[in-house]
Amino acid sequence: MKALPWICGLSLAANLALAAYHFTAARPASATRLAAAEPAASAPALSLAPAAPGADSATAFTRADTALAKILDGTDLRAMRDALEATGLTADDAKAILRTRIRQSQKAARDAIDRRRSPNEEIWWYQDEEARQKFEEQRRADRRILDQHITATLAGLFGEEPKPAAEPKIHSQAQFLPESKRLAVSRILEDYEAMQREARPRNFHGTGLPSDDEKRRFIEEERRRDLAEILSPEELRAFDQRHSQTAQTLRWQLGGMKPTQQEYEIIFAARHELDTRFDPRDSAERPPDHWQKRQEAEAEILGRLRSTLGEERFIDYALSNDHQSRQVTLAAERYGLAPDVTRQLWKLRQEAGQAGKAIYEDKSLDRDQKRARLAELAQRSRQDLDRLLGAEVQAELKHNGYVQWVQQLERNHITVYNILGNGSSGFGL
Repeated sequence: MKALPWICGLSLAANLALAAYHFTAARPASATRLAAAEPAASAPALSLAPAAPGADSATAFTRADTALAKILDGTDLRAMRDALEATGLTADDAKAILRTRIRQSQKAARDAIDRRRSPNEEIWWYQDEEARQKFEEQRRADRRILDQHITATLAGLFGEEPKPAAEPKIHSQAQFLPESKRLAVSRILEDYEAMQREARPRNFHGTGLPSDDEKRRFIEEERRRDLAEILSPEELRAFDQRHSQTAQTLRWQLGGMKPTQQEYEIIFAARHELDTRFDPRDSAERPPDHWQKRQEAEAEILGRLRSTLGEERFIDYALSNDHQSRQVTLAAERYGLAPDVTRQLWKLRQEAGQAGKAIYEDKSLDRDQKRARLAELAQRSRQDLDRLLGAEVQAELKHNGYVQWVQQLERNHITVYNILGNGSSGFGL
């Protein structure tokens, strides 16, 4: 006997689905347009639009001629509610069925929204990101109007749903903090994120003006000042290690190295110092000596990092930053080379660059003597490269910097790489 109400409910739901299909197929287009255009604040209609006369008979179906069936085939939502509750269904069950019925009546309007052509389909020869975003915002807004119509209609039938007690929203970046500080930090983060969105340039091509940089820096400084009033120095440092711009960059760079937490904190401190002094996001015109000063600072800061991490782990860090090294590693796996071949090539290239620079700067040698020394260096380097890679792999990597530097050396051009091996300068003889 306990299963009987469920069987009745399932039967009603199945009949309702068929009725909704019949109703949707027969509904005139004008009714769906009105449903889509109805503003959220308008009084909800407590009836469905009647099916158009002469609707396509192919959608008709045969069902038992009962009072309940006739009510469900009708348009009076109040009558449907009363009839469904009279069968023993709860108000929640009846509401779920009517929600589906109303949504089905909006099918044509929803399909029309989904079928709208994006501006980038009309003008396909360039990407207008601003137009695309406006198009998507309008489409979402039109869907919300239909959803609000359903909510308002059901509220008119069953009364407003009691609103659950609002739980404080904790920002994802505040989850690691002590519970007593999470809410206050969450509010600060949300407020400043809204400011950043408002201050962000409205173009979509990564272009900014110096004034945009000033706004961004001001917002970041104010946010940091507010956070510092709540967090201890240790908590603020932990926040930076997780959520600063430097942290976001390092997170995807260090996958190859897989550092320990202690190693990460050491690397973060070095990179954060460099990023703070030379913010890579600045779009303002830089002074003539900017890059020279940055290279000097990078050499000094990363030199300290090298001493702290140790030579082998520093090389792991350097390789994790280098896209071309990943190509060498992939080739090594494919051709069955030694697992450490990329590391050996990195060392070889760094040492050859410094040796070539020393020859270039040796004032005791004339030009012919320097070129002779370079020829010897190039010959040794070629032999080492042949030993490590072989001709087939070198052909595969002929455009890769781990191979090209030897070719340049054979042409009396010295390539000197920076401390990480991901930037270079050249000297010719």
